[in-house]
Amino acid sequence: MICVLNHEHVYTNNICYVCHQVKDIRGDINCDGIVDARDIVALKTRLHDKVDLDDPRLDFNNDGLVDLDDVSELTNYVMSQ
Repeated sequence: MICVLNHEHVYTNNICYVCHQVKDIRGDINCDGIVDARDIVALKTRLHDKVDLDDPRLDFNNDGLVDLDDVSELTNYVMSQ
């Protein structure tokens, strides 16, 4: 189960992430307040399952599309931290 953005619930792959934060953090796909490798996994999962692809946090490179380029950019960002 994935629970996403403002307590909306989307069920897939038995993973649960709940957003309780007031401010969305670009790249914080799992809403835990930090951008890390877990967000890469969450982005890949949501992209594969086509879940909430209109969520602006998923468009990490800000090109208006959610695709593998976002996964690549997010991975590069996480690895540089």
